[in-house]
Amino acid sequence: MPKTTLRNFTKILWAAGCFLGLQMGGLARGEEPDALTKTILGDWVTNGGFENGGAITINNDGTFTEPGGKAGGTWKWVSKERKSFEVDHGNNGAYAVTLSEDGSRATGKFVRGNLKIGLPVELVRKDALARPAPIAAPPSAPPPPTVLQGTPQEITAELVKLHRNNLVFVNGSNGSGSGFLAKYGTGIFLFTNAHVAAGVQGAGFKTLQGDQVKVGAAAVAVGHDIFVMQSSAAQPFEVMLGVDENAAIGDDIVVLGNAEGAGVINTIMGKIVGVGPNLVEVDAPFKPGNSGSPIIHLKSGKVIGLATYLTIRKFDSATKQPAKDPIVRRFGYRIDSVKKWQPVLWPTFTAQARQMEGIEALTEDLVNFLNNLGSGKIDSSRQTNPQIKNRIDAWLGSRNKNLSPRDRQNVDQNFISYLKVTCQSDIIAAHSQLTYDYFQRQVEEQERGRKEIADIFDKIIKDIQSGR
Repeated sequence: MPKTTLRNFTKILWAAGCFLGLQMGGLARGEEPDALTKTILGDWVTNGGFENGGAITINNDGTFTEPGGKAGGTWKWVSKERKSFEVDHGNNGAYAVTLSEDGSRATGKFVRGNLKIGLPVELVRKDALARPAPIAAPPSAPPPPTVLQGTPQEITAELVKLHRNNLVFVNGSNGSGSGFLAKYGTGIFLFTNAHVAAGVQGAGFKTLQGDQVKVGAAAVAVGHDIFVMQSSAAQPFEVMLGVDENAAIGDDIVVLGNAEGAGVINTIMGKIVGVGPNLVEVDAPFKPGNSGSPIIHLKSGKVIGLATYLTIRKFDSATKQPAKDPIVRRFGYRIDSVKKWQPVLWPTFTAQARQMEGIEALTEDLVNFLNNLGSGKIDSSRQTNPQIKNRIDAWLGSRNKNLSPRDRQNVDQNFISYLKVTCQSDIIAAHSQLTYDYFQRQVEEQERGRKEIADIFDKIIKDIQSGR
């Protein structure tokens, strides 16, 4: 047997390294990566995998590293034809993902890992997140809007005819909404409300003719209920810039709505009754199914906002007495006042939307319980949260036993104390978990309501302790 020299041994190690590199999906030393492999080399951000969303670096030797150069694990191509690859972090899990057409994202699911199997995952190139949001800042001195001629009804009919392909119906498994295609900044985008994007599961986007609207990268506005996705259109709407300068109270407007979410355009006429820093108030009687519809300024034919929400005041603010006729006010968010956009990672956005739904549902459960308690008729069947329902049933079961007054007092106090803690724990957790400004503002609103509920529970506890 020939003697193995140091030189021969080095060659053997180099050959083994080539083999192992190819097995892992990487390259042998000195080998140039092909064009497709080049698209996945570099820094990526995850939506909740390693480093809790931190950056990882995919290397051409079949490995990836964590921040600071720490070894992270391996990656390999599963199918170059399908642009799919696997990123393996060892015992902490692995994902199987597929590269997007533009190479900026890779989406798929966890294929193994503690309690993560099957959950969606998304990787986004770090440089893509570092770029400006998909909407460029509008010019600081917009030109004055063109004045359209004709009656409000004539102008509206012309706008519907011109933009019928720009009105979008949003439909999903649990709801619907509206949207529209508009030119803004440097591109064309599909606009809708953030609450529509968050609330409609498995949303699809179609025009009046039933054509599917293709969408790309998404972003959500900071301080506004506005959500955008990159798209395309032949003759999109235009967004008015400088609404407070180019539109005035009393100007005619129309909301092109999705009537009751039924996929039918209805023209809701009205006037501007107020202009604020982020909102416009109109008297056009749009309804919840119209959320995300464009509010169009008839003189210019441009969009001044998205129909978003209405408020109903049932009490006179001065006398605190019930109003003879409830006062309804309707508002739309201005697009031109958005200063910052957050890029959207869909799995993260969807997960946070579901988390907010759980918080809102628990608030409703707690309010229902307090209403039942006030009426003296406790009905746990109205609870949607099993944990609360089971606790109510256990409490009622204990109270039906032959307890001493002292034991009954303890049972009541422990139960109400549990509800008080429960009405705060998910809010505290949400503050550290929710990353989108839209959801952070929602949880702050829920927190204000929950504090009132907690104060009521606190008063009940004091009454129990005092024997009242």
